[in-house]
Amino acid sequence: MPRNLDSTAREWRTFLTQTGRVERVSQLIASSLRLPDAAEGQQFLSVRLARFVDGFGLHRLDALIEDGETAHLRSIVGVQHSWFWREPEQFTFLISHLEGKLARGEPIRIWSAATSSGQEAYSIAIALLEAAAPRRPRADILATDLDALALRVARVGRYSEAHVAHLPPSLRQWLLHRESDANAPWQVRPEVSNLVSFRSLDLLSDDWRTASDALQTSGPETPFAAIFCRNVLMYFGAAYRFAILEGLAARLGPGGLLCLGQSENIGNASQFFEPCGRGMYLRRAAFPHAAKVSSP
Repeated sequence: MPRNLDSTAREWRTFLTQTGRVERVSQLIASSLRLPDAAEGQQFLSVRLARFVDGFGLHRLDALIEDGETAHLRSIVGVQHSWFWREPEQFTFLISHLEGKLARGEPIRIWSAATSSGQEAYSIAIALLEAAAPRRPRADILATDLDALALRVARVGRYSEAHVAHLPPSLRQWLLHRESDANAPWQVRPEVSNLVSFRSLDLLSDDWRTASDALQTSGPETPFAAIFCRNVLMYFGAAYRFAILEGLAARLGPGGLLCLGQSENIGNASQFFEPCGRGMYLRRAAFPHAAKVSSP
């Protein structure tokens, strides 16, 4: 065990891994989010847990593990953690990718999968509103997640100062500032929230991959122009990642944009996508489309 809290992060990571703490946290998170295999994300988890122990002590981590405090553990390792305008180059690319549709006033469907507490979906809405101004974009943004608590926060649309810290000042016009609420002073404006609909969805379920109307919203069932599925595939085993990516490709129109986390990649699903930037891929015009995808 490292002798004091000034020990290096590498020592803490090694200690937490060798004593089984990383594996235990991985199991708790996997169980709470119904992930079948979080083993491939254990190196990532060890980094986050080492930072926590360095700041709060090993006894605090052990107490969370003993009590099964999965919500707190997820917040430590960054699962379900998001903020406005995360990885902004992807929003910039999204707008350039949709420039023609926006100029012609065509309807646009976008899916924010694993949306967490809504910051990603609302950031997409803000980007579209800015690009289409002064007109209102004909956009329909579906935002899904498995975590009921995160969706509850998303539907309320009220956030702390830390959540909007990376949102450029010029874009904060799309939020209302309420000084009376010190904890969550920023409220999403109706113009933004009206573009987004939230729904509970399990990415491991067959439903969204097999049922034609599983992802239908207010408009007709048409392919998505873009799908954001960021910082979640890292927690799945390879077979599950492939099945999800195949399903996402089937839901995108030809040339549709897929945005993953910048540390993620499509692995062996390259027959469905071609890279167009860091964490960004375009769906190939033709690929072996499967109408029904079975669970691995």
